[in-house]
Amino acid sequence: MSPVLLFASLDTADGAQPQVDFVYARCAVGASSTCSLAGLDRQPLVASSRASGLCLGKLAGTTDTTHGYVAINTPTNQCFATAALTMTISLEGAAITLRDARIGAQYGTTGLGTGLIRGFVTEADAANTFLPLPGFGDIPLASLLPGGRDSCASYSDKDTNGQGEPGWWFYLNFSATKTSYTN
Repeated sequence: MSPVLLFASLDTADGAQPQVDFVYARCAVGASSTCSLAGLDRQPLVASSRASGLCLGKLAGTTDTTHGYVAINTPTNQCFATAALTMTISLEGAAITLRDARIGAQYGTTGLGTGLIRGFVTEADAANTFLPLPGFGDIPLASLLPGGRDSCASYSDKDTNGQGEPGWWFYLNFSATKTSYTN
């Protein structure tokens, strides 16, 4: 999985709205990593830059810290966050639809620092998204999420989104490095 954020021009000034493309690129791994974007689908985004304050974080009441969740990145100061959109991420061979998704990160000199992708997976989408697990076959995502159908968890982490739909908020931490690319 090689998600790339491609800034048309990097404008980090407070209030700036740089154009950003999100694309799953073909990237070579190694000391001189380069990526190819040729022929790949790009998802255009508009970001909002902030000089100070929180750009993106967790939503109140959507995580339960008693069940061992790791800290969620909170891009703050010299950062950006995108407007909400529906996007698909690739995770272990499964295409997971994130609704009301936003991407945010701190700007850095060698790439992006603390970063976060936040999005909502509806219960219906989770029931119809299958992850290929070796030795088990294709398993519905919902069965791996606390509160999902056939989940073995003794608790539920289900939330609702702004439209009142049941599902789960996903928080994906990341950091990124500046990489060269070809079109």
